[in-house]
Amino acid sequence: MELKLRLLIIAFLTIVGLVIIFIVTNPKVETINLIDEYKIVKKSDTNVKLLKDDKEIITDYIGEYSYGKRYILLKCLDNKVGINVVFYIIDTKDDSIHGPYKDYETFKVVKDEIVDEETNDFIKILK
Repeated sequence: MELKLRLLIIAFLTIVGLVIIFIVTNPKVETINLIDEYKIVKKSDTNVKLLKDDKEIITDYIGEYSYGKRYILLKCLDNKVGINVVFYIIDTKDDSIHGPYKDYETFKVVKDEIVDEETNDFIKILK
């Protein structure tokens, strides 16, 4: 009887451990639906990407975003060489990507030139 109880306790603790490992290694995926099938998918605190039809469009870490009826604006962290802030403009009508722009001034000049609509202020993607 004592052996059966010990085996039952070991089995129970093993199951609890496996459930904890599953929860820790499979974080909740958060999705922010934007426009024209574009969405921001946050799989972890270090994995935030822009997708369209489940295809990765922008793989840099997205920190902030803005959008209107046609354009999506992104403020990202590019960590390929150090950590740099870069900006993108996505035209959802023709799926063109403008950028990355390494400074805000260049981004603003291009934005003022091609984005012919009002977009909301940048929204931070919170942890």
